[in-house]
Amino acid sequence: MVGSEKMIWLRRALAVLVPVAVLMVGAGSFVLLAHTRPEFAPSAPAERIWPVSAHTVTVGDFRPRLSVYGAVVAERPAELRASVGGDIVDLGDGFADGAFVAAGDLLVAIDPFDYEQAVVEQQASLDEARAGLDQLTATLAMNDDTLARNRELLEIAERDLARQETLAARGTVSASALDEARRTRVAAQQTVEASQNTLRVDEARVAQQEATVARLEAGARMAERNLVRTRLVAPFDGFVLDPAGDLGQRLSANERVATLIDPSRFEAHFQLSETQYGRLLVDGDDLVGRSATVVWSLGDARLEFAATVTRVTGALDATTGGVGVYARLDPLDADTPLRPGAFVEVILDDRTYADVAVLPATALHGDQVYVITAEDRLEPRQVQVADWVDQSVLIAGGINPGERVVTTRLSEVRAGARVEIR
Repeated sequence: MVGSEKMIWLRRALAVLVPVAVLMVGAGSFVLLAHTRPEFAPSAPAERIWPVSAHTVTVGDFRPRLSVYGAVVAERPAELRASVGGDIVDLGDGFADGAFVAAGDLLVAIDPFDYEQAVVEQQASLDEARAGLDQLTATLAMNDDTLARNRELLEIAERDLARQETLAARGTVSASALDEARRTRVAAQQTVEASQNTLRVDEARVAQQEATVARLEAGARMAERNLVRTRLVAPFDGFVLDPAGDLGQRLSANERVATLIDPSRFEAHFQLSETQYGRLLVDGDDLVGRSATVVWSLGDARLEFAATVTRVTGALDATTGGVGVYARLDPLDADTPLRPGAFVEVILDDRTYADVAVLPATALHGDQVYVITAEDRLEPRQVQVADWVDQSVLIAGGINPGERVVTTRLSEVRAGARVEIR
């Protein structure tokens, strides 16, 4: 019995002591390892290298190209109207929208019958008036001759009277003979005066008839001109726009028939902002006379036309504050596909900037750029911006030729950062 109790007690003691012994051995091992572990010094983090793009600086004069947009217009579209009224009896082959006609080609013919009759009537009246003028002129010439003869008779009568008066003073002629000579002289004077009056009347009649002839000549010319105007022809080479009229239709005088545009006088009309206009004015070169290129884009096709700035609009656009400008295209012909209303790009020389560096706009950070040093580190530079052109910035000072400027936008750009050009 005693032996059994001892065994039970021993088992209970071992159940308590064994876990305690295990814990103590573990704790001792942890303390031993902690005191005997090697010491490691912390290493510094590796420096980050930023991959960037760079632009090598060059300095010189720079003249950018200014690009604006506008539309093609006809410089002087001719609105053709019927000069006389009447029924349309014929149409030209080119009387169609978009057709090209040469100068002198028929567009519309109006029935000429009434105008032919007017020419005949005016000519007949003119011939009659000319015949009357010839008759009056002949009468004037005859009366002029009569006046000359009557003046001769007057001179004879005056000489005879003088002779009779001389003889009467000597007492060699009778008083009745002297009176007869005086009556003859008075009669000759009256005849001359009557002839002069007749001649003046004849001259007035001739002048009146000459005025009648001149009036009828003007009427005849007008009738002939109206007859010519029954055929409306193209005044110059050009394209027909919006034709109006058909066979049998009656046109009134001054009624619109069509519009004709001259391809040799096409213009590009575009707007310059006040800033752009002022920049061009300070360049020293006149805007008028400046060369330009007009570009018409048709899908993948790109048609270019040479042009020259010819004028600026007479008034500014108060709504946009822009300045209207016209550039005349070099003369085109019937084969050109260009037409008024086409939306085009106009490219012309901008002002000249002296001694500037041209950098991508991404190189500028506020008012400074970052230059890459020989050690491939960033160095900030204050710069002077001359202007912006499209996606570029023009730098007038602060950097030197040959230096490399970062053009990549970095999220943590700072002085001294190390970079690698890629």
